[in-house]
Amino acid sequence: MTPAPVISAMSHLAIRVRDLDAAVQTATTILGMREVTRDGEWVSLTCNDTHHVLQYAAGEVDAVDHIGLAAAGPEALDTVRERVRAHGLQVLRQEPLEAGFSDAVVFVGADGFVYEVGIGMPAGQAPYLAPGVRPTHFGHVNLHVADVSTAVDFLREVLDFRVSDVITGRGVFLRCNAEHHAIAYLEGAGVLHHHAWAVAGVGDLARLGDALDDCGQTLLWGPLRHGAGNNVAVYFADPAGAVVEVYTEMEAILDEAQFQPRTWDNGDPRWWSRWAKIRGDGFHDFGLSPAPLPPADPADSGHRTGPDARQEG
Repeated sequence: MTPAPVISAMSHLAIRVRDLDAAVQTATTILGMREVTRDGEWVSLTCNDTHHVLQYAAGEVDAVDHIGLAAAGPEALDTVRERVRAHGLQVLRQEPLEAGFSDAVVFVGADGFVYEVGIGMPAGQAPYLAPGVRPTHFGHVNLHVADVSTAVDFLREVLDFRVSDVITGRGVFLRCNAEHHAIAYLEGAGVLHHHAWAVAGVGDLARLGDALDDCGQTLLWGPLRHGAGNNVAVYFADPAGAVVEVYTEMEAILDEAQFQPRTWDNGDPRWWSRWAKIRGDGFHDFGLSPAPLPPADPADSGHRTGPDARQEG
């Protein structure tokens, strides 16, 4: 029997922003999230019963702090630690970055982004009524990287991601559970192009368009149906300079034994849209680079939380 994958789900995304108030306002009024805690310059937000799915921290630049992944359990987390060490990846911490996970390892992936892989994210957040749309969960990130092949090998060998679709000469979509993709790599300059949030149905996409209009904003692209993933999606720009995707009807891959990755020709526009083939002007000009790294702590000692834990040095 094949061992269960070490990663069970996307957990959260943490972003450093120059305008913290604008970022939090967009998350709460348009995406319908709720602020859970504000610890120093860190703001944690949720859209479901978990402690946080999105974090913002005030910073001097707009940048990706880290990508949070949920390990399948304590043994899976130990396996991740062993693989990270065996692959020579830079370990930043052997404990959680902030309030949330009960145990975690923080390291720099082969794609240049910082990952926090952990267990024990608290649940039990109270229900709430939200303006805008309210996602069901954090779905995926789209990363533009210089070396797609190396990045894919990292996800597969260290974190047990599986390939769902290949775009010839352009990129790869990978999954960590039944949802078609959790991380997509496309060739590019080393940025997080967009972060994506699942909603219950297509009606939520219309409500998002209305919420943006109420705030004097507009969609960048969509609605459309992707070929890779089959999800119906819309996109808008967040204040930090990344694109936000809101989507529904993502393909579920339920039979791992029978599924075969699909290959798309990059010249076939159906992989990115089976409907409207024209993307908004400047759509690919958005993106957030990884935040500057702090020096690694060889002893992994001293528990620090908040911005200083990520920007030390």
